[in-house]
Order: sequence, then C-alpha cells, then structure tokens
Amino acid sequence: MAYSASPQSFGAFCDNIDEFQRLRRLVDPSVDLHLHNWGCWRRGYFAARGYSDNSSGFVGGGYSRTLEDMVDESEIEMAEASDAIIDDMRLSGEWANPVLAITIVYESAVFRFNRLSLEEQLLIGVGEFWRRASKKGFL
Repeated sequence: MAYSASPQSFGAFCDNIDEFQRLRRLVDPSVDLHLHNWGCWRRGYFAARGYSDNSSGFVGGGYSRTLEDMVDESEIEMAEASDAIIDDMRLSGEWANPVLAITIVYESAVFRFNRLSLEEQLLIGVGEFWRRASKKGFL
C-alpha cells in the first residue's frame, strides 16, 4: 500500500491548506472548477448555503425559480456526475492513488501519502478524470 490512512492532527491539516491551493493552481481552471464543485458537494456545503436575504417560506402562487436556485441545481448535477466518474476510477485498482490525491486536495481529506508524490498523483488523476469527463460532455 502506497499511503497510510492515519489522520493528521488538526493543526497539521491547517498548515497544509496553502499547499492544497498551490496544487490546485497546477490544474487547468476548467477541470479545477468541476473538482472544486465536487469537493464542496462531498463536504455538504450546498445544504448549508441558506437564504441570505430572502425568506425560504411563504412563496406566492406565481413562484418561479431564481437564478441562484437554477445555478445551485446545476452545480449539484455537475457534482453528482463528477462523483460518478471518480467512483468509477476508484473501483479500478490502477487509479487508487490518483483518486486518493484528488480526494486529499479537493475534499480536504486528512490522509497522508508516505512514499508517493502527491503532486504527481494529483496530476495523473486529474488527467484521467478530465479524459473521462470529456467523453461525458463536460466543458
């Protein structure tokens, strides 16, 4: 096994945030958009957005969705499609380490690579993710 699943301490995790940002800058912006969206969805951030300036109840009979509602729905659909691609990659043993690298960077997971380059594995995983996503029509 090329990595350990030992969680880091919270302090060590906070120190790695700048490293995660550096690694994300190595990824093409369009791919980073989809993976960042997937990571937020996996962490459950979409459910916590709430309504900053509108009431969520008491909608009149002529209700129509706002632009924010449509964007949120679209982001969730893209995240679910990304999740399906990453799950397919995870099932294949050859992509286990690259998928773990994606998970570490985009989900802010607390796993640690011991012998492999996180940067190298991330770029390999992102390349395969985008190859598969392009086949499914991602832009």
